[in-house]
Amino acid sequence: MEELDAIREMQFDLTGMIETNINWTHDARNHFHTAAGLRFNNTARCVMANTKGSGEEGYLPGGTAMISQGKFSGRVISRGMDTLGSFTWMAIRGKKDTGLIVITAYRVCQKVGSRSGPDTAFTRMCVQMREEGHKNPDPRNQILKNMSSILDEWMGKGFHPLVMIDSNSDITESKLREFNDLHGLSDIITACRDLTNAPPTYARGKQRIDFILGDEHIKRATVNSGSLELHDGLKASDHTMQFLDLDEKLLFRDDLFTPMPGYHREFRLYDSKRKTNFIESLQEAYERQRIAERVDEIALRMEEKNCADETDIEAYNKLDEEIVELIRSAATKVGRVDFGYQRSPDLCIAGKRIRMHKSIMSCIRNNIRYTEKLKNLAEELEYELPIQESITMKQALTNVCEAWKAKRIIEKEDGERRAKWLDEICREIARETGSDADKVYKRMIQCALSKGVFKRLKSILKREWSALDYIEVPNEIWYLDKNGDELYEFDNGIFVAHSKFEENLYETYGSIKVPPKDVVVVEVEKSEDVIHVKNPESIQQWTWTKVTKPEEMEEWLMRRNKRHLQQMYIEQSPPTTEEFEPILAEYGTSSITDEILNGTVDLNSFDLTDEMKLLLQSLRQTPEEKEMHIPGRMPREAFQEVMKIQNENTSSSPSALHYTLWKAIAEVDELAEIHALWVSIPFMYGFICERHKREIDCMLEKKPGVRQIHIMRIIGLMEACWNAYLKWAYNKHVMPNAEKSGLSSNQWGGRRGRGAIACAMRKLMTWEYFRFVKETVLAFPGDLQSNFDRMIPSFNSIISMKYGMSRNAARCRAATVEAFERNIRTAAGTSQRAYRHEEGEIKLGGEIQGKPDNMQLWAMESSLLLKMHEDHCHGVELKDPTGTMSSKRTGDAYVDDKDTLASAPETNTIEEGVENIQTNAQFWAILITLVGQAFAFHKCFWQGLCWMALGGYYVIKTRDKFEDLEVWIQDHRGKATKIEYRHHDKPNDGLGLRLCPTANQTPEYEKRLDQTKTLTSKIKGTSFKIGEAWTALKVCVLPAITYPFALTRFSKRQLGRLNTLIEEAFLPKLGINRKMKRAVLRAPIELGGIALPNVQTIQDQKGIVNVMRQLQLGKEIATDFRILLAQAQLDSGLVHPILDKTDTDISYIEPGMIVHLHDRLDALDGSIVVENQWCPKLQRIHDESIMEKISKLPGVRPRE
Repeated sequence: MEELDAIREMQFDLTGMIETNINWTHDARNHFHTAAGLRFNNTARCVMANTKGSGEEGYLPGGTAMISQGKFSGRVISRGMDTLGSFTWMAIRGKKDTGLIVITAYRVCQKVGSRSGPDTAFTRMCVQMREEGHKNPDPRNQILKNMSSILDEWMGKGFHPLVMIDSNSDITESKLREFNDLHGLSDIITACRDLTNAPPTYARGKQRIDFILGDEHIKRATVNSGSLELHDGLKASDHTMQFLDLDEKLLFRDDLFTPMPGYHREFRLYDSKRKTNFIESLQEAYERQRIAERVDEIALRMEEKNCADETDIEAYNKLDEEIVELIRSAATKVGRVDFGYQRSPDLCIAGKRIRMHKSIMSCIRNNIRYTEKLKNLAEELEYELPIQESITMKQALTNVCEAWKAKRIIEKEDGERRAKWLDEICREIARETGSDADKVYKRMIQCALSKGVFKRLKSILKREWSALDYIEVPNEIWYLDKNGDELYEFDNGIFVAHSKFEENLYETYGSIKVPPKDVVVVEVEKSEDVIHVKNPESIQQWTWTKVTKPEEMEEWLMRRNKRHLQQMYIEQSPPTTEEFEPILAEYGTSSITDEILNGTVDLNSFDLTDEMKLLLQSLRQTPEEKEMHIPGRMPREAFQEVMKIQNENTSSSPSALHYTLWKAIAEVDELAEIHALWVSIPFMYGFICERHKREIDCMLEKKPGVRQIHIMRIIGLMEACWNAYLKWAYNKHVMPNAEKSGLSSNQWGGRRGRGAIACAMRKLMTWEYFRFVKETVLAFPGDLQSNFDRMIPSFNSIISMKYGMSRNAARCRAATVEAFERNIRTAAGTSQRAYRHEEGEIKLGGEIQGKPDNMQLWAMESSLLLKMHEDHCHGVELKDPTGTMSSKRTGDAYVDDKDTLASAPETNTIEEGVENIQTNAQFWAILITLVGQAFAFHKCFWQGLCWMALGGYYVIKTRDKFEDLEVWIQDHRGKATKIEYRHHDKPNDGLGLRLCPTANQTPEYEKRLDQTKTLTSKIKGTSFKIGEAWTALKVCVLPAITYPFALTRFSKRQLGRLNTLIEEAFLPKLGINRKMKRAVLRAPIELGGIALPNVQTIQDQKGIVNVMRQLQLGKEIATDFRILLAQAQLDSGLVHPILDKTDTDISYIEPGMIVHLHDRLDALDGSIVVENQWCPKLQRIHDESIMEKISKLPGVRPRE
């Protein structure tokens, strides 16, 4: 056959033949296969297709065929054809489950409605399509749909598309263009050869109608391409032959990637033998290289000069590199992978013998010399290799069979052999560590069991999560929200919102904001002063592209992160302006800083706002703060303490010196002494360690399953020893000094004893107080944009120095952060490239999230802002009935989430309340910009309680009573944003629970009910041992469900529903009959019960203990609780303490924390005695409390 001869002559690996005009019957196929086999040494793989015809051989219009030959055929894993005979396809294997999906297609020239003969391919396809049920057959476009189905299937598996098609149309034809755009295809020949006027491919035409289409991967792998002259290769054809020459290595490489396996640690701390070997190896290396003496020499040289010059810094970094290599070397030496405790050494040796004899047999069969690997394996097994000429194939096969038999004998005895081996290991470890062998053995068993149980529970109960193996990027740039108020621009991975100032005109300045889901794509015309939307009536929805290639992902994420960290400077936030530069000079440690801290700076010499001047004045040190001094050198004991409490599994250290190594080093006093001094030296003399400059941005999902590039969270990985110094400095010194100096009482988070539950309790009590007194109160929960990523390291130097940190330590910390070289880590691993601040570019801001001092720095920073807010705004005031006890505040801030509060003290009207909340929130918006922060306006809202008299009662006003009132907040450049109003019965979902101003518990209960259903459904479908089930219940399920139970008020019925779900899931797993008496289930073990936890009991325990703990601490929450309790006492009308004497019904007062606590104490026959609690006094002898009498009347309803 002419075609096969041409393939052989031109040495094509894969050939597509279009419009073969052959009826590919069984005999025709066999004939073609035989001819191909003779020409290509039986390596050919073929696939043919034709339209439906008779069973006779001969001419049949249309049809396609594809043939592969040579080693290329070995890659073909699947092949097929279209039922209409319009195309054939082959799936060709590449590396790691990727490859090519190749299609050879013939697209008929006739369109629907055109005339065609009875035997044409078009007519035959129409007939066949009608038989298949198509009412309006369109073969010309149906082929595109059918090919799309094949491409979607294989491209979803990671295969790249290559389509060889006679399209009978130009590449710009609308349907073909849609098909190409859908699959990312382009004309490879035109693209690679940059042809503007490509020659026609058809003898009677002037256009190219034959194409080889492929994606960007095919284009990159193309070495050469082109179109032959007419009749070259095939004399009978009226089409020219199109060809591609592809680089096979590039073509079949792993372009998608297999996600990176989990990080490997050389050993774990529980592996005493390896840990001991690591320490011994490291000590030996340190002694050999005189590390301790050289560290002391460098430290002494700097101490004598009281500074570090360039020579000292170079010497430090050079020795640091050597220390890192020694630690890695010692870890690698002891961390070689073995087969674990599941295989005895005898069994491992038997397996290696089989491998050795198989290799010998392979060498003899293929008549090749023994390989080096085989010789090394024989040497390891102490086996003398026979002379190749003296051993036959039969003898080699016999040796393999004998090796298998020996392995099977050992497998039968492997249990005893493994036990004996483990016993030897235990005794060896016991001798080396000086412990008891039995205890070592038990610890090994317990460790293995615990590890297996918790690994299994984690995989079952944790939410579905996977590493970042793809991201989604929008295809367009400009988007308009449905109201037309904001225009969104996609800029290097983030969205920037531009405000509207006239019809279809928007400001060029913008701020980062997440767009709503219903935005539409628009076209704009941008000038220096304005952005004009050309088609605001557009209804085009945004579209997204999935990026899976590691190089493209890394490129996008680096651009995104860099743009994200530049935003503060792009917005020209107040501390980034030229006027503020002198204050932040020298990383915030200049002489101006000294003047600020001493209070001698002339702020009028700077062009600053009044608020900024107030902030700088608040940085002045008090006499007590001037006496605060933090030592630069970290003591050995502190280094050991920090490493001891650190979780071994925490990821860290771009240099691969993970916490397992550091914790092992810290256990040895001599090594700990060396490293405590070594990590302190840069902080003592104010320079940067080169190793500390490297940081890794770990990209995580902010919302489960959402991979859109603008909704990503950055967690930074830094060197473990650098983190250790910061933990010691801030946790042990800076933060305690700040607490002594006096931080704001309204700041929560990042401080001891001021967690999320305590903050939520205070918010609940505030709402409950105003429900008692029936006064207007409003709240503005405001969340900040990327809080830690907008902090300024140089400004934090000033705050750290205020509370005792040395100038050099502050300089080292800030300089290192600003010099970070940031790599990107995804499922594909850590990028080779890094991004950093380059000379002439916009600066990068932020303290990277994941650094241990961030919480403390923001606590100190926000405390200054809160004090300023309290000094200049009136928030709310809680008073007891006598007016002798009060609590004032403008809000409660948990880390970066602050609920700004306002009341209406003069008129108690909603109008005054809205005016005050706007004033307070606006001033807070001004204050946060002073330190580079900004509101995330899409997360902000306002809500509140205001009252109206109705039928002798006070009821809460609804939105329709004040719908004309709005809250608008401006940023530092005057851009105003309308804040959403949220109904008073809707929750604020924060701090781990849902808080409603009206004490509505339904949203929180629904959340816990859904959580319980999710967890128990996972338990039901899993096989557990009794011990595993009990661990899952006590350690995993109950702590998650009952986290907020210190503040919830779920009813007995609601808690019963939760109990039922838990029992249905766990009783079968625990081997307990569901009909068993509940008294036996709940009773303690010492009384013969099972002690199955009860969520109602947990709620009572947590709630009562939480109140008792706060009263005993006697701080802000205790004061608020006393005031709230006094108001409840007044509302009740009772003269005895309502939490002491709990048998009186008080259900007629405002429901909330006090009523719930009273009722639960009554049910438990308990009481809480609060010292000096206010109660109404009886005025005369023999007087009685009217409300006490009324409350005891039968049949009286609370409303009555």
